[in-house]
Amino acid sequence: MESMLIQGESGLNETMDNNTQFIANPMMQAVQGIMAKDAAASKNLMKNLEKPFQEVDKVTGEMVRTVSDRKVRGKLIDITRTFKKSLFQSGGKNMDVINGEMGDLERAVEEWNKDKTNFAKNLSGPRTNPDNEPHYSAGTNITTLDNNSIVYGELYDEVNYNSKTRELEWTVSTKEISFDHLGTEEEKRKGRNLQSFVDRGRELTPEQQADYDKLLPKGKKGSRIITQSMLDEGVILKDAKVSESLQGNVQKLVDLGTKGEAVTRDDNNNVMVPGFDLNKMTTDMPTLITMAWDNHLNISGGKTFIEHWKETHQDDDMSWATQGENFKPGLLKDRVIDYYQKKMNKQYENGVNNFRDNTQAGRLSASIDKMIDGGFSPNVDAISSAGGSDNQPVVGQLIGSGDNKMLFDYKSMIADNGNIKMDYNEDDGVFEVLVYNKTTDDYEVKDSFGEDSNIDKFKRAIKIYFGSNTAY
Repeated sequence: MESMLIQGESGLNETMDNNTQFIANPMMQAVQGIMAKDAAASKNLMKNLEKPFQEVDKVTGEMVRTVSDRKVRGKLIDITRTFKKSLFQSGGKNMDVINGEMGDLERAVEEWNKDKTNFAKNLSGPRTNPDNEPHYSAGTNITTLDNNSIVYGELYDEVNYNSKTRELEWTVSTKEISFDHLGTEEEKRKGRNLQSFVDRGRELTPEQQADYDKLLPKGKKGSRIITQSMLDEGVILKDAKVSESLQGNVQKLVDLGTKGEAVTRDDNNNVMVPGFDLNKMTTDMPTLITMAWDNHLNISGGKTFIEHWKETHQDDDMSWATQGENFKPGLLKDRVIDYYQKKMNKQYENGVNNFRDNTQAGRLSASIDKMIDGGFSPNVDAISSAGGSDNQPVVGQLIGSGDNKMLFDYKSMIADNGNIKMDYNEDDGVFEVLVYNKTTDDYEVKDSFGEDSNIDKFKRAIKIYFGSNTAY
């Protein structure tokens, strides 16, 4: 901590390891939601996050991290001055104790600096590079998100260092009195009960008044404390391993059904995959939350369990599925298991239907894939019937964007029984999936895709429409 003591008055810069593994960052979508409510707070937050985290020390030439938050820096300067004064007055007798305190403070500041750095880095990470950056679950605790925004946006009243907990603490003004900072559930409950008496105008007994004064945050009405550890509470990651496990086992069921192989079923006639247990999987709380709030299955059409639930329960406030006082993990677990189990049952049935089609002169997935993959040509130089550079006639319509464009022969896309085919709408510039309607004796537009669509995603979508199981 000597560097902090030496440099305290001149900016309190400190040399720190460049470790980006400290995770305490909520999802970007929720961050944007909070910032959208207050333009000034949003501007201040982004300004603070854009401040440099590293600079070169002019004396030593070393790369050092700087404490850019002026309030935190000011508090640390006061503390280091106190440490130096204590060290001087003790004549070195309490050096071990003081060095220990300084070491604890240094670790708290180091973790907070890493926390802030990663928070800023990952605000746009999941969107700019979804394959490589961490994905923060939509189920992340919103209170935690709010606390991060307040601390990093310097929207608090004061900052202090708690030597007992070895953490930084921020005091925040609030219209409502909170007792969440208290150590035990009993104290929190007592504080809320006493506050309800006060809010209703009920006179407190001397004993109750003494308890009330003691339990209020620092004896200051209308404030709450945000501790360092609270910046990490309820942060959930969207785990890629969860997606791989769910997607892989669903594909196993499709394959079993397509081959005409039987599966084991439980007492409720649900299909089962050996070695895969939804009940065991959802026992882990972070896994349960991400399975509820994030999309892990291609067959879900990009929607999550939460989104599917809201479609048929529009008046549900979803508090039972949200981290907080009304969170009911047992209920969420039951409903999430039911949701994924029904998906698995359906996919096995799809596989069985494929098997029946295949054994009754139906069309194999391999044949469908071959038809669709063969409908794309890289001959993009040929844009008229005159033919391309290799003098071959042009077949199809351009699709894609930038340097990734191909010709797509949409006219050759037709199911064996003729009930599904494709067309191109020149007026709107879109490719259309057409499905035959027996009632109207005509084809109806089932879906449409723009000319600038991503080719891989476009292929996958139309393979699913034509009945291929390899695209799930």
